[in-house]
Amino acid sequence: QNFDNVRLVRTDSSACASSLAVLREVQWLIMMDGFDRVVVLSGEDSVSNSTLDFFGETKACILDDRKATAFGAKSGGFHVGQGAVCAVFEDESIVRGRPLARLISSFNASEDCDNPIGQRADGQGFARAVQDALNSGKIIPERVSVVKTHGTGTQSNDLAERSALSSTLPKFIATSYKPSIGHTMGASGLLETVLLLNS
Repeated sequence: QNFDNVRLVRTDSSACASSLAVLREVQWLIMMDGFDRVVVLSGEDSVSNSTLDFFGETKACILDDRKATAFGAKSGGFHVGQGAVCAVFEDESIVRGRPLARLISSFNASEDCDNPIGQRADGQGFARAVQDALNSGKIIPERVSVVKTHGTGTQSNDLAERSALSSTLPKFIATSYKPSIGHTMGASGLLETVLLLNS
């Protein structure tokens, strides 16, 4: 392959948030740095014992045959999955044909918490990210009809997402792909977003 025209290569490894965290960078590279095209390739290493140990210690994994259900009555957790995704983002000036979707806005927020998963039950960080993404994209909350949740089916994640979404959006359908494909770690955010767009 000839990489003479490649202007920048970056790596993000912020666990399952990485493939969505880079969307903010995609926006900046196109809007502020004048890039015509940004390619995001997201995947993860093979599932290791340390990964399984971490999720086991936090009681986040399903260990039996129950299906994970985001926001379900029983928060049982998730299966660990593996996946990869490649997405191409182009400036509107060079798009040929009709794009699959438009990246209008993205926003990342962190929060102070006292658990290894990194989420507060009140969803403060999630709510701030949703509100700031809406503000940045000049989108009124009523225009949001479907939300692809992180949807791990764990008690801490369900509480955090339910609280954040119900405090920022008036009416929406929540969906999660983890019951079908498992938690694909580094690829999860973008892979599940592409699956949502394709369906």
